[in-house]
Amino acid sequence: MKPVPTLDAIVQDPGLAQSLAPDARHALQMRAILALAALAVPPSSANGDGQEAGGHTGDRLLTAKETAARLSISVDQLYRMDVPFRVRVTAGRAVRFSAAGLEAFLRQRQGRP
Repeated sequence: MKPVPTLDAIVQDPGLAQSLAPDARHALQMRAILALAALAVPPSSANGDGQEAGGHTGDRLLTAKETAARLSISVDQLYRMDVPFRVRVTAGRAVRFSAAGLEAFLRQRQGRP
């Protein structure tokens, strides 16, 4: 089995992305989206070490019900969508959704930076 390159390695050599298996590609896309979402958190909400004043990181994982409500769709519709902010929490079937990724997704769909 071929080792999966890091995001840094792909930045240095974009050709590495061409040979990725679909699951490895999806995992790297999720990492990149979560990194972008973390970078989108305004600096004023962090205490200098990447954490909010309450000690939590800038992202929160939402349940399917919470995410579907924010999108004004059903949970079934949400699970049928291929959204980039879906996060598999464990090796099992547990899935959550990145709040910061959802906000970035909504901004992108509305044409805002």
